Amino acid sequence: MTASKARDPVGRALDLLSWLAEHGGGRALGVREIARSTGLPPSSVHRLLQTFEERALVRRDEHGAYRGGLELVRLGRLAGRFSVGSTARPVLERLAAEVDETSMLGIYDPTRGEVMVTDAVQTTHPVRYVVELDTWRPLVAGAVGLGILAFLDAEERARLLAATELRAVTPGTLTTVDAIEGFCARAREQGYALTHGQRTPGAVGMAVPVHDADGRVAGDLCLTMPDNRFREADEHRYAKALRSAAEDLSGLLTSAGYRLGGPAGER
Repeated sequence: MTASKARDPVGRALDLLSWLAEHGGGRALGVREIARSTGLPPSSVHRLLQTFEERALVRRDEHGAYRGGLELVRLGRLAGRFSVGSTARPVLERLAAEVDETSMLGIYDPTRGEVMVTDAVQTTHPVRYVVELDTWRPLVAGAVGLGILAFLDAEERARLLAATELRAVTPGTLTTVDAIEGFCARAREQGYALTHGQRTPGAVGMAVPVHDADGRVAGDLCLTMPDNRFREADEHRYAKALRSAAEDLSGLLTSAGYRLGGPAGER
């Protein structure tokens, strides 16, 4: 835990609340286990959990262990009433039905410099990948991240690359700035990012950016499939379907007045 984090009680509370939103729906957890997982001091975790319990954000069982409470569930549902995800769902369904491959929605957070897959519609093929939802991913590994990174402006892309640990997730992950910039240039030229095994071995991904009401990259739409089902002859068909879906979703976001937040929003 950094010194600045230790001096920031609001930040500690929000970090713990975010962790509980992600992990608090399973088995009940004790104070020390939560403290180990979050990196927060046990004394701070105990105080915050008591405050959260008073507000029904957590509930404590007969053994003194905690899990997420009904108020946490309610807040999550309220947050989902107006979201890019609810707007994108019909677009994802149409895209998946058109090409019969798994479609995904990635949402970009410029403050974190990461992407989160918030929704997916599965293919009807029996062989498919289980898509991990609601977890942050780096922009440098896999189509869903590179489909955003490639279409950011050069200044923002350089800032993100300088702040990101370029480590290999798979043997196919790009791990140098030159290699990533070269990939991004090719993606901009063809209008989509196409990856082979950069995040998941044996997987092919293709992504096209989605724009907000100001024309900024807000996220992307992505297709994923096993590499033994990907044929180069289908690449144009997939790209055309993705572009059309991304244009539809960008239009819906523009009509709704959706604007991306974060540092680049000052431009």
